[in-house]
Order: sequence, then C-alpha cells, then structure tokens
Amino acid sequence: MPRFVITNQSAERVLSTADGGVRVPGNASVEVELSARPNADPTLGWRIQQLTDPVEPRTTRRPMVASVSAAYAVAINDEVLLVDSSSAAFAIALPPGASHLTGRVVLKDAGGSAQSNNITIAPDGGETCDLAALTNDDESATLVFSGGRWHQV
Repeated sequence: MPRFVITNQSAERVLSTADGGVRVPGNASVEVELSARPNADPTLGWRIQQLTDPVEPRTTRRPMVASVSAAYAVAINDEVLLVDSSSAAFAIALPPGASHLTGRVVLKDAGGSAQSNNITIAPDGGETCDLAALTNDDESATLVFSGGRWHQV
C-alpha cells in the first residue's frame, strides 16, 4: 500500500479517505498507509505528499526520541523522552492518549536529578496516569494508554 504524509494547516480535524478517516492534529503532519491518494483541497489547508521509499518494517524502525530540560508537552509522535531536571523541577504534559500515534511513552531521568528535582507527569484533561512523577535519580517508566488512562508498565 502506498504511504502518504498528510499535513493539516488548520485546527485538528479528520480527512475522509477511501479507507475511512485520518485524524490529523492542528498544524501537524501524520504519515499513513492508504489504498489510494486522498482528495484534499489545498485551499482548505490540506497538503498531501506520496512517499516513494519502501516501507521499513515496524520492528526495525527507530523510536522518536526527544531530549528535554524544561516543561514539555509530549508530541503525538514522541516515544522516548530523555529528561534532564538537573537545573529545576518541571512537568511533562502527556497528549490526549487517543491521539498519540503509538499510545506508548517512555520517560527516563537522563540527568540523574529526579530525586532533588521531581519530574511531574501531567495527563491531558480528564485522563489519568498511574504515575504522578519520576522521583528517583536515573528512574525510568514506560506508560501505555488504554481506556482513558495512562498505565505504568
């Protein structure tokens, strides 16, 4: 199946396709496999690009890694956060779980200072999270989203 990058230059919305619909966050892009190129009006803020490189098997794909050292809102495609709180305590804001591309986020106290500068975890809106904060030096946690809740596994 061909792959496409769909860019939405407006508020979050759904692009109708022959395969159903693709939810695209506001001012963001997503990569999807579709049976046919979607019809999208560029004057309405849509941009469609077909990718020609072969699909890399999921098992060999590298995770999206972000290094952060201040308050951070997890992007929908972030998978691993290397967090350095050596300067100050701060919060990591989780995205709405249903919109996160993998539903899994790994947090790691890469700075080794979580005991003195806690890294607070803030779920979105009415969602909850099993873990309130990283509070031990060099601590790590894997969170997965299911049923309106981020679970620590």
